[in-house]
Amino acid sequence: MKKHMKKHITLGLLILMVFNTKAQTNKIDIVMEPKILLIGRSLDVMEILKNELAKFDRNIVCANSTELIEKNLNNGDIDLIVIGAGLPDETRDEMENFIKELQPQVPLYMIERTPDGNPAKMIDFTNEKAVLWKVEKIISQMPAKK
Repeated sequence: MKKHMKKHITLGLLILMVFNTKAQTNKIDIVMEPKILLIGRSLDVMEILKNELAKFDRNIVCANSTELIEKNLNNGDIDLIVIGAGLPDETRDEMENFIKELQPQVPLYMIERTPDGNPAKMIDFTNEKAVLWKVEKIISQMPAKK
């Protein structure tokens, strides 16, 4: 094959790759950030975590009581909920049951308690759950394979 034909074929393939990548990027752009309800012991600490998660463009609301949980669940479209490890077990269980009564369809994640646990662990945990939520939304929109 002549040298100039190889350049044209290579250029054509490159253009196809760019358009294909652009089409995939546009589809991914359609998925919005999930609205996440963070539940923890201290609203002051939750506000710090909210500000840190905002650096990742996360859409966060916070609660530390059943009253605030109910208000947030009734006021907005919460896509997923994360309960921190700092709450006593009894409180975590109470909040989990309360949420399941109000909004059983909303995914609820509880951070596992660990000996080295601290509030900052909620950042990575929440980011991971947000990414998985977005991936699941894309997968659910894909046509079924035949």
